[in-house]
Amino acid sequence: MSQFTDFLKTVTTPSGEIPFIKDLWGFFSSKGKKTVFFTVNPDESFTLDLDICEGLGCPIRVLTNKESIVARWDKVSTTLKNRAIAEEDKELTWLAGVDKRWILPRNLIIQQTQFSWSTLATEVAALPDQRVDLLKIEGKSEEERMFLYSLLDGGFRPGLMLIRWTEDPDAHVPAMMAAAHLQMSGYRLLETKGQWFLYMFDDVCVYESCSWRNSTVQNPVVTYLSELFSPKKTAKSTNETSVAKVEE
Repeated sequence: MSQFTDFLKTVTTPSGEIPFIKDLWGFFSSKGKKTVFFTVNPDESFTLDLDICEGLGCPIRVLTNKESIVARWDKVSTTLKNRAIAEEDKELTWLAGVDKRWILPRNLIIQQTQFSWSTLATEVAALPDQRVDLLKIEGKSEEERMFLYSLLDGGFRPGLMLIRWTEDPDAHVPAMMAAAHLQMSGYRLLETKGQWFLYMFDDVCVYESCSWRNSTVQNPVVTYLSELFSPKKTAKSTNETSVAKVEE
C-alpha cells in the first residue's frame, strides 16, 4: 500500500484505474490557470485531462500522432463550444457529461504531428516560459521512453508526471531503464495502477551524490550507497551523535 494514501485518489476511466492526486489546485495553486499541461496521445483517459483543465482553468496541450485521437478531441471541442452534444453524436457514450463541463473551448490546443525523439522537448522549448508543469502520457507504442529521455536531457522537470508504460518496467528491460533513470534523476514514484505510474519531482538526483570520474569502483552510486549504510559508517555516525549530546 502506498504511503501517500491520504494524498492520492483513484480515477476510473475506460482504460482502467489511474492514480492521481486529490488536491490538484493545492499542488499547482502558485501557477493556477498558467499551469503548462501537456498530454500525449490522450485517448481513453481523456476525461482525466478534462478534470485537470476544469480544476485549474489551464489549457490542455494535446500532442498526438493519431488521426483517431484528433477526431475524438475535435468532437470534445465542438461539444464545449455548443454547450450540447450534436445530434449525430448522441450515440457516443463517451461524450456524456462533456457538454456540462466548465471549460473554455480555446483552452483545447490540439496538435497532430509525427513523433520523434525530440518532439516533446521541442514543443516545450518553443513556449514563452519554456517549461512544462504537468505531463501525462498514455503510452501504447513505447513512445513514452524517447519523450522522457529527451525531456530530461533538455533540462525540463515537470512537477507531476503520469505515465502509462507500454511495457511493465519490472518485466521489460527498455522500460526498466527509462523508469530507473526517471527515479534516479529526481522523481519519486507515488503510486501505480496497472500500467499507469504517477511521479512527483522531489529534486533528489541520486546521480549527483558521487563523482562520475571515479574509475576505481565498478559503479560510483552503488559504492556511495553501500558506504553510506555500512555498519561501520552507521556506528561512527551514532558515536558522533552521542558525543555531541554529552558535550551539550
